[in-house]
Amino acid sequence: MKTAFLFPGQGSQKVGMGKDFYQDGRFPEFKKIMDLLNEDQRNIAFDGSEEELSRTFNTQPTMLAVSLGIFKELKERGITPKYAAGLSLGEYTALAAAGVFCEPKEAIELVKFRALEMEKASKDIDSAMIAIMGMDLEDIEKCCTECSTIKHFAEVANLNCPGQVVVSGEKSAVEDVAEMIKKKGALRVIPLKVSGPFHTSYMKPAGIAVREKLKDMSIGKADFEVFSNVTGNIYGKDDDLGEMLEKQVSGRVMMEASLRRMIAFGVDCFVEIGPGKTLAGFLKKIDRSIKVIGISDVNELEDALGELKE
Repeated sequence: MKTAFLFPGQGSQKVGMGKDFYQDGRFPEFKKIMDLLNEDQRNIAFDGSEEELSRTFNTQPTMLAVSLGIFKELKERGITPKYAAGLSLGEYTALAAAGVFCEPKEAIELVKFRALEMEKASKDIDSAMIAIMGMDLEDIEKCCTECSTIKHFAEVANLNCPGQVVVSGEKSAVEDVAEMIKKKGALRVIPLKVSGPFHTSYMKPAGIAVREKLKDMSIGKADFEVFSNVTGNIYGKDDDLGEMLEKQVSGRVMMEASLRRMIAFGVDCFVEIGPGKTLAGFLKKIDRSIKVIGISDVNELEDALGELKE
């Protein structure tokens, strides 16, 4: 069995995530990672309000800690992947799991920094994000161009799976795109809960800041191959991590391309590690026969161990 690990991104967070692992004495590796968060953020993850948890500054480090903590428990039991990928924020978890960020604490501090810079870049921008089903990418791009001005614009942010494209940007521009797309015959247009115009040019200042921050970090060699959101392919030996993660903040997430390439490389089992089933949903739209295992709580981990050790 050739296995790939997938790590979810912002939007999959759920109050209570990781609490059962933390309170169960059988998972010391998970607890070590969660204890790298400050107490306030642990409490928000375990018992806070949805509003508190949805703030970018809280979502990103807690999501990374929960997913990375579960990964550490799998690794402790001898289970590691051939490949890994993550959705937006999840790419940082994949890189941390692979050992590219040498210290978990540094990875958590990096995403805290990234979150603050993204909040700064989002300040005073009334933003929106929509998922569009059943419309060609070229038509969506044309609508974005027609509905945008220099200051108020919408851009394609994610290519997630067949028939689903995400558009992000300033709210009025995104709403205009939604109306135009509906008139052109889109099957569905779904508003998404966001706290900023993520993966658009609005985020360029945050990307530059992340690249500068990475210069002060310890960067290691990956224990397994990680896919980049920017290219949809494996990080190459000549890829500059700082440049790639700078582009990732404001560029398109090429998730469908990554998933298809992993399948082409022979992956026959995907494990989604962390809250939600978003990435499993993408995979089912690509190939319903692919085996997908989700691990978001203790019971799912125990079930998964039996399957992954076969």
